[in-house]
Amino acid sequence: MPRGYTSFGHFFSLVLISLGMLLLVAAFFSVIAAICYALYWHAQNNNWLAAGEHASGLRSFRLKIAYVFVFIVPFIIGSIAIFFLIKPIFTRRRVHYEPLTLDRAQDPELYAVLEEIARRVKVPMPKRIEVDCDVSASVMLSGFFSRGLVLHLGLPLIAGLSTNEFVGVLAHELGHFRGRLGIRLRHLNGRLNRWFIRVAYERDGFDEEMQSYGEGEDDNNIIWLLILLTRPIVWACRKIMVGLAYASHYISFIENRQSEFKCDAVGAAVVGSSAMSSALHKGAILSFAQQHCYRDLAAAWREQRLPDNFPQLVATRASEMPEASREALLSVMASQSQARWHDTHPLTPKRVEALEAKPIEGIFDFPGPASQLLKNFKMVACAVTIVYYRKGCGLNVDQSNLVATDALVEQHAVLFEEQGALDRVGRKCINLYLPPVLCAKPLAVSRQPKADLARLKEVHQKIDQHAKRFANWFEAFSNQLDRQHDLAMADAFLRIGVKLDKKKWKLPSADRAGVGQARTVTDSEIDSLRPRLQSMNALQAERIRLALQLALLPQVRQKIGLTDEDVSELKRIWPVLRACESACPSCIEVRQSHHAAAGICRAVEEDGDRVEAFDNVAPVARSLARRVTDHFTSLEYDFDGLAYPFEHQAGTISMKQFLFGATGISKVSVGSTVAQADVTFDRLFNLYSRCLMRVAAIVEKVEKATGVAASHNKQRAAD
Repeated sequence: MPRGYTSFGHFFSLVLISLGMLLLVAAFFSVIAAICYALYWHAQNNNWLAAGEHASGLRSFRLKIAYVFVFIVPFIIGSIAIFFLIKPIFTRRRVHYEPLTLDRAQDPELYAVLEEIARRVKVPMPKRIEVDCDVSASVMLSGFFSRGLVLHLGLPLIAGLSTNEFVGVLAHELGHFRGRLGIRLRHLNGRLNRWFIRVAYERDGFDEEMQSYGEGEDDNNIIWLLILLTRPIVWACRKIMVGLAYASHYISFIENRQSEFKCDAVGAAVVGSSAMSSALHKGAILSFAQQHCYRDLAAAWREQRLPDNFPQLVATRASEMPEASREALLSVMASQSQARWHDTHPLTPKRVEALEAKPIEGIFDFPGPASQLLKNFKMVACAVTIVYYRKGCGLNVDQSNLVATDALVEQHAVLFEEQGALDRVGRKCINLYLPPVLCAKPLAVSRQPKADLARLKEVHQKIDQHAKRFANWFEAFSNQLDRQHDLAMADAFLRIGVKLDKKKWKLPSADRAGVGQARTVTDSEIDSLRPRLQSMNALQAERIRLALQLALLPQVRQKIGLTDEDVSELKRIWPVLRACESACPSCIEVRQSHHAAAGICRAVEEDGDRVEAFDNVAPVARSLARRVTDHFTSLEYDFDGLAYPFEHQAGTISMKQFLFGATGISKVSVGSTVAQADVTFDRLFNLYSRCLMRVAAIVEKVEKATGVAASHNKQRAAD
């Protein structure tokens, strides 16, 4: 077994790092002591201001009051600074949700394996095993003076790794706690580092009340003025904490990275280098798959449906990842030369390289999947999943919202295929802000099949001939729309008094005149592109309508497998498409206001104490939010009376309820309006895209069944 933390060199480095962390703590309290001493010195040496000695010969009562005011102001500023520096010491860490704990009686095999690994690695047996839905594993002390360890496991790791790989991960994590004093030093360093980061970036309830005050219409102006006066001081105090947090991170991450290599060697000594390397690669793939699963959750929650087993969803996404995507991910990882400054772990390729440099056979070989170590893995995973949804994601979920994970995976596979069909049919020539007008006429069966088929071939050929040129124009159109949104945000920032870097924002000058000039250029580009793109939109609309008219013919329906249920769904989609075609282009301007309001909210969230010190933040943000709510009020009428065309967990619901919820757009505060608008825009454009995807899948099947696509492919090959 590698020596790891028992080596004198590593122990000495831990001692130095601990001393550095304690010096940062001393620096923190020194700042507080310095402010206290400055107030004491001011009281002792400038008391003549309060007495008004130099103003005794003056007749002006106001000047005497001014002397007293100058004497009191430093105490006000210093007291506020001391309060906000000391407050984090007594503020408890936010606990998002409590993980579930595994019972030894229910899962004896896992505890038996863990006990044997702990004996081999020579560390205390963890007294508790906690599980959640993260792709992670860690071990920590239950307290500084306690030898009891707590093992934290992410169930996606158990679902996605083999038993041998998972045992290697367990040995790696336990390897961090070899050596008694080293354990406590590392625990101390980690706690201090997390504390500095928490007090620098995490806001408590008092901070959030200060940030939210002023967003409402009826806030007290006097209190608002007092809060504005305190925010510069709070901003300065927070910057002190941020500086200390950066310093603590720099000090601790060097030791963290080195310890990963040592603990990899511990894991390799238990299961072998090859199994440990495989575990590292699979862990990276599972982490990547988890990010995609978050998008799956967002898409599923639009219909109030969620997978009942999130760890299984992550493992399935990782196992079904195409080999090309897997190799591309590993290639990108291998191309990185060094870790980023804020990474606590070294790069995976570097860790694998270190393992392969000194291959080890290992002493255990455990066959089968890691999930076999839990007596009822599926039940545990489902229980952890619903806790994660409710407390980790803040969703109001019950059993009626949960569906079988396999069914949801299958549905997403269909959506993925339909997305591919839209990409192929659209030829990158579809922009939802400038959509093809499909629904100008009612959907009907083709009356002249031969003529419609001939025209479909002709239109198909024209689209392919000009697709590349038009795709470049559509891309330019999308870029200019994004530019419009950014300029709207820049204008909002200037209106509240934030200074801009003209190079970063690509402005001729860093003022509102410069933004106006940039807007004129952008609007001119959009106006010149719009008529060019209309011709492609007309061709796309005609192509889709012709294909759908042919699809409704009995003989074509039979060829492409279009069922009565599919036809009914298509007829439900058609009026929704018509409403989306009307609503989405009108969203261009309101999206700019929403983008600007969201930018102000993000700036307030990231550095609210500085940004909200400007007097006109609240009026500008409220004005932008009011435009959004007014637009959505008018938008509700476009979808009034329409039913949601797809399956929903609540059954048949209206489009108005799907897009705006039961209560409509919130007007309580700017933040709530922006958050609700985020949801509505996301649902509107995703619904529109999904309708087009379903239609494009039918169009592609019709063109293949009628030989339109095949004949054109032969023509292109001949050319």
